[in-house]
Amino acid sequence: DLLTAMGNDIIHRGPDSAGYLNEKGLAGVFRRLSILDTSINADQPMTINKISIFFNGEIYNYKKLKTELELKGIHFKSTGDTEVVLRGYEIFGERIFNLLEGMFSIVIINRLSGKVVVARDPLGIKPLYIFRKGSFTGIASEIRPILRLCKPDVDINALKELMVFGWAAGKMSNYKNIEEVSPGSMIKIDLKSGKLKEDKYFDLMKISKENNFINEDVIENQINKSILDHTISDVGYTLQLSGGLDSSYISAICSKEKKVKLKAFSINFNEEKFDEAKYQEMISQKFNLDLYMNKFSGKDYVDELPKAIESMEGPTPHGGCVAIKFLSKKISKFCKVTLTGEGADELFGGY
Repeated sequence: DLLTAMGNDIIHRGPDSAGYLNEKGLAGVFRRLSILDTSINADQPMTINKISIFFNGEIYNYKKLKTELELKGIHFKSTGDTEVVLRGYEIFGERIFNLLEGMFSIVIINRLSGKVVVARDPLGIKPLYIFRKGSFTGIASEIRPILRLCKPDVDINALKELMVFGWAAGKMSNYKNIEEVSPGSMIKIDLKSGKLKEDKYFDLMKISKENNFINEDVIENQINKSILDHTISDVGYTLQLSGGLDSSYISAICSKEKKVKLKAFSINFNEEKFDEAKYQEMISQKFNLDLYMNKFSGKDYVDELPKAIESMEGPTPHGGCVAIKFLSKKISKFCKVTLTGEGADELFGGY
């Protein structure tokens, strides 16, 4: 009953199927949003040779890793990335996390070693929370299911940081006793004793201190490759188009690669000074996109704000996420996958 309730808490994360694991010492529920290999062969939790995996995310180099594993004699029953991660762990052990290019939250149950291994992607793109009480550990992609294991208690320190800076740093969530798993971290839990050990398998600060100069051609090739890697999908994909540099560039690269007309979705405002419709139309015409324009009014903002707060599981200082939630709901009627234009400001320190 508890696992069913927890699954319902996160059904919006994965409406396509549910999978359960329930045995002495551990239990789990997975909700699937099927993007790669939509058959039951790729359902989760997946178990092979006494090792089980719960995996949320997408691995963009999984085909390359799969070929490498096949050369080592591994035979696959599915065509998606989940089995590649599981088989990769079986062959490479914990080194697999350094070989994955993508976004992920992973829980691997290794009954052979009596250990559970938890890992989050290097940049912390995929959410992952952990709760500890004595030798008991609870892990989830959202806080909501964990609140069925403990009494909710607001973390005032996290709230202060959120109000001042727009986000709370480090491991803080909005609740006491519930932490975020750090980006690039791996946590090992002993199944018998419940003892926990945390290690860093990836440290962004070490790489950023190397100060390697990269020329423009290398940057362009890497960005273009990254964009096309993100289009890997068995259910197609769409574009979010703001009319700005990021989404326009992504639209340009995808339209050159894709032979069919791509659907693009935009948000439009009644206030002329905020609206970028003319740029959206310009880009959609230049790259032959099927543009769906969506008006976003003050009333829409008021209607969506409580839902955004519920999804973010706390105060929502970044008002843009309310509009993105509104747009994502519109896109979900057509497709499960969309490419956004987020991140260039952070990567290049502004335009």
